[in-house]
Amino acid sequence: MKAIFLFVALWSPLFLCGQVVDGVNLAEKKAVAYLKVLVADAGKLGKTRYRITVDYGQQPGGNQNFTILDDTGKPREWVSDMEVVNYFAGLGWSLLYQYRTQSIGGNLALDAYVLRRN
Repeated sequence: MKAIFLFVALWSPLFLCGQVVDGVNLAEKKAVAYLKVLVADAGKLGKTRYRITVDYGQQPGGNQNFTILDDTGKPREWVSDMEVVNYFAGLGWSLLYQYRTQSIGGNLALDAYVLRRN
């Protein structure tokens, strides 16, 4: 029993902190039942990389970046759109549907994923 408690105590912060968007921990915001995650290609020098924007109904403003940051404080880069979907699935979100949209100016296609909290 102690081993299970210790395992949960050590690893749960890693999973809970993953849902922080602009300082807001989505795991603690039970009123947030749905997310829209926009996935954009952020490739550099021929490497495929993606960046995401997370919309949970927050108000725009200030210096928000609407994304999940890596350990260095920069927007996390993802290797595929399915990595993003699997990441959120691991945090307790289910994919409802996906659609493609254009960015402002129409020069970049964005994939939008609508997720529901389990």
